[in-house]
Amino acid sequence: MSLPSFFQKLHKPSPGALIACAFAGLEAGFLYTLFSTPNFLNLGKSIENVSVGLFLLFFALVAAGLCIPYVLTGLDLIPAAGLFGMSLFYACVLAYRADESAFLMLGIALVIALVVRWCLAGDKLKLDRLAEKFKDYRIVWGIAAALFVIFTVAVAYTTSRKYATFSNFTFDFGIFAQMFENMAKTGLPVTTLERSVELSHFAVHFSPIYYLALPGYFLFRSPYYLFWVQAAVAGASIFPVVAICKKLGQSPLFCTCAALVTFAYPALSNACFYDFHENKFLTVCLLWMLYFILSEKVVPTFVFAALTLSVKEDAALYVFAVALWMVCTRKGMKNKTVGAGLFAFALGYFFFATQMIRVSGGEIMMSRLSDYLLPGEDGFGAVAKNVVLDFSKFLATIFTSERIAFVIWMTGCVLFAPFFGEGLNLILLSPMLVINLMQSWTYQYDINYQYSYGVAALVLVCAVLALVRMKAETRKFILTVSVCLCLIFTCNLTVKKMGIYNRRYRTYRETYTQMEEVLKRIPRDASVTATGSLCPHLYDVKDLHTLPDYYGDHQYTDYYILDTRYTGGGYDASDVVSEGHYVLIESAGYIEVYIFITLYTPPEEGT
Repeated sequence: MSLPSFFQKLHKPSPGALIACAFAGLEAGFLYTLFSTPNFLNLGKSIENVSVGLFLLFFALVAAGLCIPYVLTGLDLIPAAGLFGMSLFYACVLAYRADESAFLMLGIALVIALVVRWCLAGDKLKLDRLAEKFKDYRIVWGIAAALFVIFTVAVAYTTSRKYATFSNFTFDFGIFAQMFENMAKTGLPVTTLERSVELSHFAVHFSPIYYLALPGYFLFRSPYYLFWVQAAVAGASIFPVVAICKKLGQSPLFCTCAALVTFAYPALSNACFYDFHENKFLTVCLLWMLYFILSEKVVPTFVFAALTLSVKEDAALYVFAVALWMVCTRKGMKNKTVGAGLFAFALGYFFFATQMIRVSGGEIMMSRLSDYLLPGEDGFGAVAKNVVLDFSKFLATIFTSERIAFVIWMTGCVLFAPFFGEGLNLILLSPMLVINLMQSWTYQYDINYQYSYGVAALVLVCAVLALVRMKAETRKFILTVSVCLCLIFTCNLTVKKMGIYNRRYRTYRETYTQMEEVLKRIPRDASVTATGSLCPHLYDVKDLHTLPDYYGDHQYTDYYILDTRYTGGGYDASDVVSEGHYVLIESAGYIEVYIFITLYTPPEEGT
């Protein structure tokens, strides 16, 4: 073949495709820079170890590796897949390496959205062809099951590694580890850690749903079981999301993308690392309740409403929102009647749950809304009155950088789709205002804690309800970007934590093993005060107290067990263990064990 005829067979390249190949090459160079230095955000530190020659080499290899086959074949898939793959990989690595930042994720989201927009124009990624061939919902359920297993194993394994490295604390794991052990022994959710005295957890939060997890605890009888339970419960949210999408008549490819979004949705995996909580049950219960509402099945709707309410007394707020949404948006008298019934059911249960808290010896927590209460006031009625009378205060509280960041974490990863649906669907998001954004308790609007699980279900459903009413091209764009962004956001939040605890365990495994052996020798019938990082490992000690102690003074217990990694402040027990009251009897790793002097038996000579 002559050279002119060879060039005649070459396809005329599109300028956009060539730019895409070049941009993918640039991203290869960016990745080289990221992997070359731990200080990539410091210009002076980041480029001092970077070779310009190597940067250009990576650029040229990737750009040419995409350009040459594209020019030879004319397949738009080559530059599109190359650009899409490199952009997603670079964004995930950048997110993993960067500090936690919702606003950085927002910037990355903009770039990814532009990349996806170009790749989908003209169906360069061949998603339309894939959708035509992908018609079997059985494959969707198989994918959902695989994603569930991957989620459960990955999250449970790495959160277990966190426990093995003594990185959990009394709040919020030690109290539940001790509570489940006491439930197994007596049937009652009693702890001595939560309020410094022997008290039912139901005096703090009324959460009978814990009894659903108790049978499995009898089988495994270990705190590790709790990590697997919460991972499985969070991961199981994939199934009702797929069921909702199928019920709304969406294609198998749509359902699969929705399963991927749920699998990677950052709020579901991230807060499993802090640490165990009843709120983890909210997402799956709410999603199944909404599925049965859309299916117009009354009995299962109320069954899952009851399960949702049994999570916690304030779960009634989620059911209130769903009931109001039903009344305002669902057609037919049956739906409106069910909505009214749900509202009445939730209201009645709320009063029952608050009364049970009082019977158990506690009071409902209104302190987290204290910013909206005048001296001497109490109750949600007073809060509502003051919000109306001083609405400026309400706005000033909601619109802060920390709370806006929370909204970005929750909705930005689905490209803010919930806000583009029918206006009345936003009723479903109203609990985010009350439970997260209005609260003065900072953890309520922190993505790293458990207060995002109820809202997560409502965000996912609102996003689906918005998407099904959009044009096909818009729907495809938002779904594709959402899958990418959920992966990227999760790399910034969850995957980083997974790496930290796995490396920590591998590096100091022998030390942690020694610490466990020391704690096993502590008599379980003794009274013990321990640093908060040790309390989860002493879960089967009946009379156990924590340092720092937020609810009482240091007590003269039989043992004081200190973690030397934590000193000063509330961790300081020198006022008790000094002055001749206690004797150091053992130390290993980071642990020091002190015994009350009257219980001390000096070792015999020669031993």
